[in-house]
Amino acid sequence: MKVLLLAGYSQTEDPENSFALKELQGIKIIDWQIGRLKAICGEVVVVLGGTDSEELLRQSRLVREAELVFDTHGPEASPWTNLKAGLQHGPGWTFALDILHPAPVGDLFQRLHSEYLKAGLNMGSHIFCSTAHRSPWLITRKGQRDIKSISDFKGLSDERLNLVQLAEDSPPSAISLA
Repeated sequence: MKVLLLAGYSQTEDPENSFALKELQGIKIIDWQIGRLKAICGEVVVVLGGTDSEELLRQSRLVREAELVFDTHGPEASPWTNLKAGLQHGPGWTFALDILHPAPVGDLFQRLHSEYLKAGLNMGSHIFCSTAHRSPWLITRKGQRDIKSISDFKGLSDERLNLVQLAEDSPPSAISLA
């Protein structure tokens, strides 16, 4: 399975204060996310861009080992421009995870994939997600094709998307920086 880690947009004005570069138990969050996603999904593609990309490349140990895609929207980069850039990476369905949300514990990736297969690979849905989790998302083949062609893509709230939400028992634990 492949997952796009959407880390190519600035959460702060100061790249050295990027959320992705903060530490969790002595490990940079971006490295923690990449390591966790590799263990769960295998293939991780990191989307970089915005004002944080140089600092992420300089300070992250694992980002240099991942496949990289660049979002060329500069300071206007967002999770949605990151997603569009990442979807250019290859055909087929893929998972996407926003850097601000922890990689889920348990079998959420498997459940999303299972629901996608149950619904049928060629059905009309674009994105599968959990109601309790804001991320990850499973982007279907149709979703990948259509999102790439929408010039003013607005994210999950875009009315042109057919979003399938799975009921979920409990929300994920948040990343704590305390």
